Amino acid sequence: IILVDDNSSDEELKEKLQDFVDETNGQRPGFIKVVRHAKQEGLIRARVSGWRAASAPVVALFDAHVEFSIGWAEPILQRIREDRTRVISPSFDNIKYDTFEIEEYPLSAQGFDWELWCRYLNPPKSWWNQNNNSAPIRSPALIGCFVVDRKYFEEIGLLDEGMEVYGGENVELGIRVS
Repeated sequence: IILVDDNSSDEELKEKLQDFVDETNGQRPGFIKVVRHAKQEGLIRARVSGWRAASAPVVALFDAHVEFSIGWAEPILQRIREDRTRVISPSFDNIKYDTFEIEEYPLSAQGFDWELWCRYLNPPKSWWNQNNNSAPIRSPALIGCFVVDRKYFEEIGLLDEGMEVYGGENVELGIRVS
């Protein structure tokens, strides 16, 4: 696990986080790495610096608020094993903050409109006919949380570190991959 602190002003992410990381790594050496930026770099550069700190053959880049259920990684890793050029954004559900109830989101692909805003798309009929909810959905864009072969991500140029605005990576990465 690699955590990127983009020079947060939240004190909880300083000493308290480091204590937790040290305690965890004491039990499982090297389990968590922390990358700390000296100044705020923004979302894209934070994701790229997390990728640079990684050494595994497959890297997952996710926002801090994402939680994972047991068994989430296996189908994704299998799809990448089948084709290393796949960049996979898993399906997401919503955990309600006040009740912790899980609200399932419908399965969808991501696309974009003429203003380049990311939009959810209904999967094509051919996908539904497979009767396999874990089958990949070809998509022209993806949300910013994804899993990718580490070397392939470098081959396609990572993410554009010159981007300053949140959300552009959704479209940019889809174009790089297609």
